[in-house]
Amino acid sequence: MIVAVGALLLVAAAGKQAQDGGFDAAVRLVGEAQFSRAFAAAEAETDPLRRAQAKVHVLHHGGNLRGALAAALEGLETAPQDAWLLEQAAFVAVSVHEGPLALDLGRKLVAELERTGSDGAALVRARGLRDEAESALARSEERRSALGRARVVALALVLASLLAIAALMRTRPSPPVGPRNEAARVS
Repeated sequence: MIVAVGALLLVAAAGKQAQDGGFDAAVRLVGEAQFSRAFAAAEAETDPLRRAQAKVHVLHHGGNLRGALAAALEGLETAPQDAWLLEQAAFVAVSVHEGPLALDLGRKLVAELERTGSDGAALVRARGLRDEAESALARSEERRSALGRARVVALALVLASLLAIAALMRTRPSPPVGPRNEAARVS
């Protein structure tokens, strides 16, 4: 009798967790825009990979891109070859302008899909993401280089201005000592 009651309690508890938490509940709650509950459901998922996937889904759709990236990277520690996590992490890394990380993740994603012989559409998407990361990184490097050049030009202009002021001060005659006109001396 005690064993039967214990078994019923376990079944009820498992059903309650399935209803309140886990991957499927997190996805459903995101669809209902209940992000706090969705995140709690994601954290209640017992499988580490599905928990990471659920957290990435919730955080990304909730607008917390940095959090989604952190969750994806954490999940990749557990499952470094998970194509879905690689794709999500690469996409979010591009979105938050983490060029080197996005490129690394994009390359890993392409390599993983090629290794597993994935379907053509996923591979095309992955290559596009990798190429986008490469372009974003190149643009970032160009901006950094342009900013460096602009700083050098600004510094040169400041120095030229200071030199011009110093030269003007040396060539200007000294003001006369004493009063300037005779009327001031007479009185």
